[in-house]
Amino acid sequence: MPVVIHTEHGRRVPDLVSDRLIDNLAGRSTDLVIAVSEALAEVLRRRVLHDPKRLRVIMNGVDVERLRPSADVSALRRDLDIRDGTPVIGSIGRLEPVKNYRMALRALARMEKLDSGPPPLLVLVGDGSEHGELEEFARTLRIADRVRFLGWRDEVERLYGAFDLFTLTSRSEGMSISLLEAMSTGVCPVVTDVGGNRGVLGPDLASLLVPADDDAALAVAWRRHLLDAELRRNIGRRARARVQSEFSLQRMVDNHVEIYRRLTAAARLGNAR
Repeated sequence: MPVVIHTEHGRRVPDLVSDRLIDNLAGRSTDLVIAVSEALAEVLRRRVLHDPKRLRVIMNGVDVERLRPSADVSALRRDLDIRDGTPVIGSIGRLEPVKNYRMALRALARMEKLDSGPPPLLVLVGDGSEHGELEEFARTLRIADRVRFLGWRDEVERLYGAFDLFTLTSRSEGMSISLLEAMSTGVCPVVTDVGGNRGVLGPDLASLLVPADDDAALAVAWRRHLLDAELRRNIGRRARARVQSEFSLQRMVDNHVEIYRRLTAAARLGNAR
């Protein structure tokens, strides 16, 4: 018999009863379910799986050798036509309701100039069903000139170097790859306290979490970190060190290989009997 393994990357919040029923039935035919964060695993234990013993947590990982701090931030900003001295808040993700980019736009609307110089620029990389609505919302808030929608981009890892801050405003996350990538490139993150985000940051960086859908708290956190370049650099170094230690691609692969070997060996023994 083949071994069946399913990896759960995230769930809708709130999830539908029909989704839970279907997943529960599917789980009965699955040898193992892998969750990408402990927070997601807890949801599956409580609401989905009939047999939590079939659940394991293997956290996402990224290539920390490829994703390094940018060597030439100025050149990258020139490529994006971003004026020198402009504070840049960036995010990479799908423009879908679960990502709640309206929260980011509302937070930006609360912010004017930081002491002197140009006001902050919000750069959103990605596309999705809310693209047009978000552009219209930015116009309604009168901040359209301070928001850059870049759409889908190849080699997005280069773009992190243009950001002073990386932000996520999601309502739900399994474990965000873009957050891991931003941290690996040494960018200071400010993200909502949902799903696996707290686990990614860990206790040492938990102050970078803000409540979900609280644009006032987000604007305060953005402002604090944009005004303190040394604080951002220090956090960026600590963020990269955490990803190197806990969320490397090699560690993720090794954990998957160990589970696949164990399950296939057990299946062979079962067949032999």
